[in-house]
Amino acid sequence: MRHNGGVRLASPLTLTYRRLMAKQLEFSSFAEFYPFYLSQHSKPATRAFHAVGTGLATLNLAKSLAVGPRKQALLTPVIGYGFAWFSHFVIEGNKPATFGYPLYSFRGDFTMMLDMLRGRNADLQEIADEYLVVMKAEESAVEAATSDQLPQETPTPSPDPQPGSGRAEAAPDAAPKSIPEPAPEPEVEAIAEQAPEATVAPTSNTAASAGADSEPASASNQDAPIS
Repeated sequence: MRHNGGVRLASPLTLTYRRLMAKQLEFSSFAEFYPFYLSQHSKPATRAFHAVGTGLATLNLAKSLAVGPRKQALLTPVIGYGFAWFSHFVIEGNKPATFGYPLYSFRGDFTMMLDMLRGRNADLQEIADEYLVVMKAEESAVEAATSDQLPQETPTPSPDPQPGSGRAEAAPDAAPKSIPEPAPEPEVEAIAEQAPEATVAPTSNTAASAGADSEPASASNQDAPIS
């Protein structure tokens, strides 16, 4: 892809970022800077304000030098940067690239305006979107690598409180609760006491033995002499 003046753009997918997490990136050429510049103007309204401001500033400078008054040329940067900075702070919501790259940014304003006049606004949008995706992926990778390299903090045990230091000592662990034993069953003796006693009738063998025992007694009474 070629732009005005035969500038050959580097593909956003092949760009290397040596200081991606730094406040300011480094670029070795305008071809490497221009995709970044477009990413900072990713909204069509931002590019439109830049084009209008750059065009009006150019006309004001040409008119003041050709026709006069010459003092009107002092308004040229006010017109150009006024439109551009308004679009950055209000529409795009970022910092103007002029603050970090004044020469590349000045060239980028005219290159972008000429590309828009050629009807290449769709190509500019595609380049800006691709660069933003790559930049976001690189930032996520750097953040992940940085978080992995950070040492993990190990909690330090607190020193044991000295006796008499005023700190309340930890209460000993409470004894485990005893499991209640089941209620004892009623004893057999208590049941026997409550039950009525049964009377046992003498059997015939018992009666016979009792009669046998009484007969000798009666016989002895008869043989005894009467005094």
